[in-house]
Amino acid sequence: MSDEQNSTQAPTSYGKGYRYNIMGWVYIHIEGEPYERGYQYGYLAADEIVDMMIRWSNWGYTQKIFKRLPMDVTSPRYDDVSALWWEYCKSKAKRWFLEHYPEEYIEEMKGVAAGVKDRGGMIHGHPVEFDDILVNNEVVDCWFSYEYSKKGFHPLRGAIQGIKNLFSKEQGGSCSAFIATGDATTDGGIVIAHSTHV
Repeated sequence: MSDEQNSTQAPTSYGKGYRYNIMGWVYIHIEGEPYERGYQYGYLAADEIVDMMIRWSNWGYTQKIFKRLPMDVTSPRYDDVSALWWEYCKSKAKRWFLEHYPEEYIEEMKGVAAGVKDRGGMIHGHPVEFDDILVNNEVVDCWFSYEYSKKGFHPLRGAIQGIKNLFSKEQGGSCSAFIATGDATTDGGIVIAHSTHV
């Protein structure tokens, strides 16, 4: 498996873990100690995990600084910019969030990384590692920290904004989403949509 998705069928079992599909939904059963559970999950869902990481790394193009670049998905530098964004998020996720994770979750993420790596999972030219799994969990928080970093923390400004919010008719950011599958769609496939309003 590489950055381009592997066309081979995903394994249906590993150790005590197994996966199956029903009407377009993937079900994965794992059991054991945290590392073992993570490894089973990473091994059984490697294709999906790599696909998700590639999509998140391409999300950097939503940043104002990247929007100004004259490129699209066909540009030879597109992957380079995606890799830069991913590395930025990896450094922030380690520095800001890792110490707040319980040890059990850290062990499980280490297992996920090992399972994906053993299936050949790659992201931006290197085998998937623990930091990639960590940022996969924290990429949205990294995005918000970048997007709103110029505001910083100030007690007085925060208090004033809180009071304004109490009396404001404006609503903050929100999102809308829906999903349908099975009998709710014409072909039994999955239909999903999500929009974010900031």
